[in-house]
Amino acid sequence: MIKIDRYILWTTFITVIGSLVLLSIIETFFTFLNELGDVGQDDYKITDVLLYLLYDLPVRLNRMIPMGLLLGILIGLGQLASTNELTVMRAAGLSKFRVLCGAIFTVIIMSIFSFLLSENIIPKTSIQAELYQNKQSTNEIVQDGFWAISNSEIVNVSAIHDGNLKNITMFDIEDQSIKSIIQSPNAYLDRRDWIMSDVTTTIFNEESITRQDEGNLTFPNLIDQRILDALIAKPENLSAKNLWRFIRYMEKNGLDSAEYRLAFWTKVFSPFMNFVMLVIVAPLVFSQNRQGNLGMRIFLGIMIGLIIYLATRILSHTILIFGYPPIAGAILPIVVALLIAFILFKFVASK
Repeated sequence: MIKIDRYILWTTFITVIGSLVLLSIIETFFTFLNELGDVGQDDYKITDVLLYLLYDLPVRLNRMIPMGLLLGILIGLGQLASTNELTVMRAAGLSKFRVLCGAIFTVIIMSIFSFLLSENIIPKTSIQAELYQNKQSTNEIVQDGFWAISNSEIVNVSAIHDGNLKNITMFDIEDQSIKSIIQSPNAYLDRRDWIMSDVTTTIFNEESITRQDEGNLTFPNLIDQRILDALIAKPENLSAKNLWRFIRYMEKNGLDSAEYRLAFWTKVFSPFMNFVMLVIVAPLVFSQNRQGNLGMRIFLGIMIGLIIYLATRILSHTILIFGYPPIAGAILPIVVALLIAFILFKFVASK
């Protein structure tokens, strides 16, 4: 039994890896063609495109894992079915679930791989990818600005360059009125303290407005570096730990965290989506013993994978637009995939 499990595990694992490589090459090719249109703008070179594609590779790989599992397991088990090896296993008394145990281990391995990518690799490489890609916008400032709340102040940063904050404006609010405004063209992090240069402070009194030039000022608790990383990164590229930390920060300051909650719950439920891919494959594979035509099954698997991929993108953002709980945006694509699996089971059973 262990030999059979190892054999199915190895067969499906190899085909899953092959499917992932093929899907990644296809997406990388089309991304390369899309980026070529911006080459030559603001010193955006072909080397920047290649470095962007390299650092963005973990993101593309992670995005393709569910579809890679669907196609890879379908091709791997389909090969065993076409050579009647699955028929022999079934004739030996193995149940369908028992035959799929090796493929289940493949799903577990790929889910662990996806977790490691999401938590350790993607948060670092995605930032580098954006640095190279955003050269096409401007040669100096590579990140958009943001609004944040720090203690009793509302902070506006117009842009970020090499980790430094550019054109900072701090509004000190008291009793729903502006008490003072602090402005600085630049701020840099010195260990845990933010140092603002050329600071100008405007103080609003009941009878007068005073303006002071104060040189450099130190703000120990302006913005935590981990919060800053979350502010400038795409939610889906953050680790689950940093997402949860940032969600708590936003809710503590009365900010909308729906987009970050959606990214968090999507990461939490991603292993379930991987296992649903196996559930979809099962009726397609075991029906081949009677109906053959592996090519048609692979084509159907590709169509199902595209439907699930589009459903994941569309349903999740639709949930946010209509104001439903973000967790629903992570669960609904899984429900859609399970519904597809149920339809396939009914269709196969009726044959």
